[in-house]
Amino acid sequence: MGKRSPNQPSCEFWQPLSLVLLCLDPVIVLLPLLVVLFTSFAPPGANLTLSLFPANPTPANYQEAWRRGNFLLAFANRSW
Repeated sequence: MGKRSPNQPSCEFWQPLSLVLLCLDPVIVLLPLLVVLFTSFAPPGANLTLSLFPANPTPANYQEAWRRGNFLLAFANRSW
């Protein structure tokens, strides 16, 4: 029981590798969501660049979506 066969993978290799992968998983999942969030604050008609933050952030996209989407009526229908 105490002896390991030569073909058995070593815990010394897999344990640090699994820790690195566990630390990278949230970054891989959250990075696209952050890109979408920060891009939503870019002014309408702005050119998309590789920078994460827009040069002139504005809530204009959210104001336009609120106005055109009639979210207040949808919220009222859902609430009552």
